Amino acid sequence: MFKAPTQTPSISTLLDDLPTTDLKRVARHLGLSVDTIRRYAKTNNAPRLVHLALFWETRWGLSVLDCELFNRETLRLGMIRCLKEENAQLKAHLARLVALGAHGAANDALWSVVHPGAVIDLGNRNRDGLINDLRQNAVIPKPVTPCARLVPSEALAF
Repeated sequence: MFKAPTQTPSISTLLDDLPTTDLKRVARHLGLSVDTIRRYAKTNNAPRLVHLALFWETRWGLSVLDCELFNRETLRLGMIRCLKEENAQLKAHLARLVALGAHGAANDALWSVVHPGAVIDLGNRNRDGLINDLRQNAVIPKPVTPCARLVPSEALAF
């Protein structure tokens, strides 16, 4: 859920790993004075918020972000593949429907829903309330098997 690390390197290690060694820029970025940054580095002790702010600017923070982006891209590519497979299945079903024409077999197990042109005789129901009679043949494909769902991004969290 949270991407923030539970542990970070020491403040001096984080400062050494920054792309700049200019403490003025670091202090301005954090909204602190240069003397405060020097004191943190000298005592090797800083508030957690300073650790977190600097962590995301180091190679470790960028590595976490790269990993998250890679996982999201992999997830999206899998979803695209899944949707393409489902689209191909739907096209195949549509081609079969077009080949059958408006006739279709009344008891073909592949088709299960009423064709939009069919007229239902609502007065002809059996005891269960099911409609027994259609005034013309009806065909609609049965549902397409969906592609296996991919792992949500929360499951990819560290």
